[in-house]
Parts: sequence; structure tokens; C-alpha cells
Amino acid sequence: MRNIGGSVGIAVMTTLLARRQQFHQNRLIEHLLPGQRAPMNGCTSSPDSSSPGHRPATASRRALGALYGMVQQQAAMLSFVEAFKIMAVVFLAMIPMVFLLKDPKHNQGAKRGHATPQAASTIPEEAPAELVHM
Repeated sequence: MRNIGGSVGIAVMTTLLARRQQFHQNRLIEHLLPGQRAPMNGCTSSPDSSSPGHRPATASRRALGALYGMVQQQAAMLSFVEAFKIMAVVFLAMIPMVFLLKDPKHNQGAKRGHATPQAASTIPEEAPAELVHM
């Protein structure tokens, strides 16, 4: 049961991460407009995009690729933050369930036919004579 529960939990969290990352990526891309210069200024000022021997179209594609990489990083970070929040809520919700668990050692002796602590107290504390003289 523990292996199945762990596998299901990993599958659910992986699916949640992938879907939320796609959601956040779409939301972040909505705010990037083609006419905006602010996001592109940080990308085009990098030394790789303006190196000699490259055409402006290559530099523009590299800048867009760098911008897309930043969007993916931010989307992944937002999805991980959400996943950790969800896991924290689930773990906090499980804390009261710990008090509903029974102690497995509490009634173990009575079930197997062994003497309970009350019955053990009626046994005399004197040792047999054969053991005393050895």
C-alpha cells in the first residue's frame, strides 16, 4: 500500500507540475507584446546576440530564445511554489489523523495468549531452590 500510495502521489504531483507550468507559461506570454521594448532590451544587450559575424536575424532569434527560456524558468518556479503549497496543506490536514491511529504494541500480548501485565504481577517473586544453589 505504501508503494502504491507513493507512486500515485508522484504521478499526481508530476501531472500537477506539468499542467500548472503550461498555465503559468501562457499567462506570462500574454503579457509579452510584440511592440514592447523592455523585455527585449535585456536580451539584445547580451554579448552572444551581438557578436561579430552574426546577422541581425540570428541575433533576434537568439534574443527571443533567451526570452522564452526566462519565461519557462519563471513558469516552472511558479508551478513548484504552488505544488509545495498544496503538499503543505495536505500534510497539515493529515496531522489530526495521527491521533486516530492505534498503538500496535498496546494489545499485542493479549492477542497472542501471553500474560498481561496484571497477570504477571500475581507470579511469586521467589526463585526455585534449584536455581538459587547453582
